[in-house]
Amino acid sequence: MTRERVRQIVKHVLARIRLGGGPVLARAIEALAKECDARVIPVTPELFLQRVGTEANCGEQAAHFYVRVLDYMAPTLPAWSPGSTREGSDDPRVEAVDDEIEEWLRTTGAQPTAAEAIAHFRTQPTWKKLPTSLFLTALRRSRRVVVNFPEPDQPRLQLRRLRLFDIALLVLAESLEPLIPEEIIERARARFGADAIALTGRAAKNALTAYPGVFRLGPRAFGLRQHFVSTERQWPQVRDRFAALLRKESRPISSVEARGFHCALQSRRPRSFSRVSRKDLCHPTWAGQRAAS
Repeated sequence: MTRERVRQIVKHVLARIRLGGGPVLARAIEALAKECDARVIPVTPELFLQRVGTEANCGEQAAHFYVRVLDYMAPTLPAWSPGSTREGSDDPRVEAVDDEIEEWLRTTGAQPTAAEAIAHFRTQPTWKKLPTSLFLTALRRSRRVVVNFPEPDQPRLQLRRLRLFDIALLVLAESLEPLIPEEIIERARARFGADAIALTGRAAKNALTAYPGVFRLGPRAFGLRQHFVSTERQWPQVRDRFAALLRKESRPISSVEARGFHCALQSRRPRSFSRVSRKDLCHPTWAGQRAAS
């Protein structure tokens, strides 16, 4: 028994099923396809069982068998049989849609339903006429996005792998104050799940130190621009006064010491001058640090 012979048998059997089902089967498949398109849901074994009632009503075969039959009989129907990703494999737009979905999920950190996701994409000019079939095809073939089914008719999207930077930026953006790496990891796991991040506090610290969008605001604390004590409009004034202080003293001055020289600098954090001053000053005391007023 060769593979080609198996394909011939399957093709023959499917033709007999279509012929035996006649117009009734054709209309049923068409109605199911329209429902899937409107609700943005694929046909899965769990959804099949939900509609049929119980496994006993499926006859001699399991639910996934009938889903696979539907997958082969109606290529336009989003029937997701286990282990198969053949649907729409030749469409060149699938990869572009997959990239857009991944980028959106990383930016928002959300776990939306498929219906919410496609509604978002259709608000963009590029994807205003995005077909549901193409969207579901991209989800089915994606290696970077996982589709979970808390309910058979409510597929939810989730990134297969979350990057530390994506998680850290979202956690810090929601925080009112800088956080240490352990706090970032704890909040990330509370929001995205216990398996969202597997790094230790030390590894997270090293990774965040190298990221240009995150700033050191304390010995171990990290924050964003929103956590600065002063605004960017105040930076030139702080920078000029600090430069004048360095010229006057003609020696390296620590940030702790600088706070005692000038009243304008007294309210700053001990590490507050490094990020503000590094634009004009190249003193080694400040060049390697990343903190902000």
